Amino acid sequence: MNKKIFSLFTLSGILLWLGWCPLPTAALLFIAFIPMLYALELCKGKKNSIAWAGIYLTLLIWNIGTTWWVWNASAGGAAAAIVLNALLQSFPILLFYVLQNKLPQRLKWFALPIFFISFEKIHLTWEFTWPWLTLGNGFASFPQWVQWYEFTGHLGGSAWIWLCNISLYLAIFQNQNKPFFSRWIQPFAAVSMPLLFSFIIQYTNQKNEAAIKRETKSFVLVQPNIDPYNEKFNEGTEINQVNKILSLAEKNMDSTQPTILVAPETALPAGIWWQHFENDEQIIPLRNFLHQHKNVSIVIGSTILEEYDAPKTVSASAFGKAGKYVDMFNTALLLDSTKTVQKYYKSKLVPGVERMPYPGFFKFLKPLLINMGGVSDNTGTQEERTVFNTNNFGLAPLICYESVYGSFVSKFVKNGANILLIITNDGWWGNTPGHVQHFEYARLRAIETRRYVLQCSNTGISGVIDNEGNILQQTDYWKEAVVKIKAPLFYDKTFFVKFGDELEWTVVALAVVFILIATLKSFLKK
Repeated sequence: MNKKIFSLFTLSGILLWLGWCPLPTAALLFIAFIPMLYALELCKGKKNSIAWAGIYLTLLIWNIGTTWWVWNASAGGAAAAIVLNALLQSFPILLFYVLQNKLPQRLKWFALPIFFISFEKIHLTWEFTWPWLTLGNGFASFPQWVQWYEFTGHLGGSAWIWLCNISLYLAIFQNQNKPFFSRWIQPFAAVSMPLLFSFIIQYTNQKNEAAIKRETKSFVLVQPNIDPYNEKFNEGTEINQVNKILSLAEKNMDSTQPTILVAPETALPAGIWWQHFENDEQIIPLRNFLHQHKNVSIVIGSTILEEYDAPKTVSASAFGKAGKYVDMFNTALLLDSTKTVQKYYKSKLVPGVERMPYPGFFKFLKPLLINMGGVSDNTGTQEERTVFNTNNFGLAPLICYESVYGSFVSKFVKNGANILLIITNDGWWGNTPGHVQHFEYARLRAIETRRYVLQCSNTGISGVIDNEGNILQQTDYWKEAVVKIKAPLFYDKTFFVKFGDELEWTVVALAVVFILIATLKSFLKK
């Protein structure tokens, strides 16, 4: 029996893996959890540890199969991320397994998706965050299926996957005695109704857009293709790297209209002291370029260092002579011919790589993280979602994997962003599914916010995604490239932008209510 149980758990893990982006088999996600649900039924009467081990096996296979490429950047970091993320994901499913018989029968099957989506929301919010395997991301390669993300966000996709799996499981294993129509109408509706709704939304939006003439803005995205391991951070190469970007851009400048030149994350590889910004040798060629091109603005990635006389932030470290502290920020800059500088500090940091989660509690783990290729000092963040304003429109400067956080990105649009811009360096992972998944996930942000998404990568994929999640342009991996686009401006805010965060926290509140109901019922029974 145990062999059969663990075979079923293994099958669920394999189906989740094979159904994941960028494979063209997302439909497998509609059935991926069915073997696991059947295995949990067979676990009844056995120790909870058997169910937990099986749940963990399912999620571990999924994590390994879809995010193994992290190993290219850090073997220890990949092992920790895969093992711990699978462990964390197992908690909401185990919670359902333990509480299912303590809930009213009508609520039982609502509890599982509510518990899991609540976990995903928390996992997108706290400092141990790892957003990559949020279930709703699985439809990233099929944006035509999920146009309704403009209402629910990608956590709505998580709910859809659970709804389909549960209704199909009940039809196959628990409703055999029901008439054919009543047995299969729920799973049929669970799969087909969201698809139909999505196609209706897409048709309506396209019909409405055909009657609108939108203002456009010109962009030039430069993919310089600089090896992040063997070249980018070599001392003495900084100016050559800046000149390479400007040389590629020069060939594609249009002197007749305002243009935004975009360079990727850490395009300025050496740290720049904010107090001496204009005198930095990496800034001088940019200023010279802007002097020659009065109608150009530059968005570029850098590392900014700020010096304090006191430890102003939790990330500040003692530096140099006594009483001095320094903060380091992964930064997006906007420069123009007026010498105005707008900056945004990356705020969703990679745990263990850019920041120690909850450093006040886990400071003792710092030496271990360094040995695994992680941080030696914490990178700083900022609270507000800064929008770059230039040429009378707003630009969201998303850095690296910040683009994987739906409600986080929506706050830029709330603050006035008309276009989403992602600057990244996806060369760390090699030619693996990592950089492809990152670009595909950006298609979901386009739907949620109904904004064009422009991604500029050092190497990986640079390209353009329209407001329906369709890829209009994309570059090849490990090649120098320049992308030119006139991107239209959108101003309306979607339901998700306005209310998505509140909707997601409402699900978390529901999970708490379900736990209280189960606890109260158990207490009254005793």
